Amino acid sequence: MKFQRVLAVGMFLLCLVSCRGEVEEPQLGGSAYVWDIAYVKDPDIDIRPCHEVIYEDEDYYYILGSLESQYYIVTYANGETQNIKEALAEGNITLADLDAYGVHYGKTEKNPAGSESKEIERITDHSGGQVVLTVEERFYEDYSHIYHFGNAVSQYITVTYTDGTEQNVKDALRGGHITVADLDRFGISYFAEPKLIKDIIYHSDRGGEPDALEGFYADENYAYYFPSIRSSVVIVYYRDGTEQTAKDALAEGKIRISDLDWFGIAYYKEPRQVPAD
Repeated sequence: MKFQRVLAVGMFLLCLVSCRGEVEEPQLGGSAYVWDIAYVKDPDIDIRPCHEVIYEDEDYYYILGSLESQYYIVTYANGETQNIKEALAEGNITLADLDAYGVHYGKTEKNPAGSESKEIERITDHSGGQVVLTVEERFYEDYSHIYHFGNAVSQYITVTYTDGTEQNVKDALRGGHITVADLDRFGISYFAEPKLIKDIIYHSDRGGEPDALEGFYADENYAYYFPSIRSSVVIVYYRDGTEQTAKDALAEGKIRISDLDWFGIAYYKEPRQVPAD
């Protein structure tokens, strides 16, 4: 494979010589010169299961499911390489390049609707000396992980902002005022459980009837519909290499509606009609 790429680059340069009379060496600075983006990691190296922000724009943070940006290597047509985080920061590649080469990432809003931007002064765990339940407490999730405290302590963890206001840690996370990275910064202990889901994709090229809602799931409060007949082509891909439709995965309890949100799957919902007694 490497020989084929070297040969191809050589043919490209020869073409430039014959057509223009001189060689113009490709320079970094745009996706037109991206030759490959590949995952290169020693299988014996353990990766910390904690999300990593690889890029941000005005509205979103773009994140990987683990601390592994250093193993996604961009190769340019001139032979130079760098990891995707550096390449994005320098503007040498775009998010569209990650999509084109199958790099899976998620995104989260910087300031979700209804939230206010606040500056954090401290995050404090006041559970010392308190009687707490010695059971794991699930307190947050994102597109790649579910986060737990070792004990039921969330009610004692307080976020204090520079404007003097305070908020419970769960409310602060859900409101978009803090991130899991802020817990790390202030020494709040937790553990992250990787989700089994690698990706959820709507394969629009595989068919589907437009202009016809399709019910695919219902819970106690809502009925959920796809905007077209597409349940057979919305596919969940798991990290173990298996796959199934999102409709089946929901029915079996392997995914939740929030997972569709994380992976940008469009749907409608409406309150369920409760039969009158």
